[in-house]
Amino acid sequence: MIILLSPNKSDFTEYAQQLIEYFVRTFDQIYGNYNVSHNVHGLLHIITDYHNFGPLDQCSCYPFENYMKVLKSALRKHEKPLQQFIHRYEEQCNFPKKKIPKNLF
Repeated sequence: MIILLSPNKSDFTEYAQQLIEYFVRTFDQIYGNYNVSHNVHGLLHIITDYHNFGPLDQCSCYPFENYMKVLKSALRKHEKPLQQFIHRYEEQCNFPKKKIPKNLF
């Protein structure tokens, strides 16, 4: 992964591809067949992403995924999540308590 996170390691992507293919091939032997998922197979395509988009941390969705905790904390029950979030947003605008960015909308 260090190779795929580094902008100056493109000479090593073929080696990284071989390592990833070996990892995917032997995954079930290490972690058990019951842990094999589409995510494991998805690793085989990660080199293509590196070539298309550059280092992986430059095309990551983590900033959006990390924000999910803010959205989830705005919900009080499982019903009508959008309406609940709108109510929490309005509360934030009127009575600032929690940090919910106003530029979300």
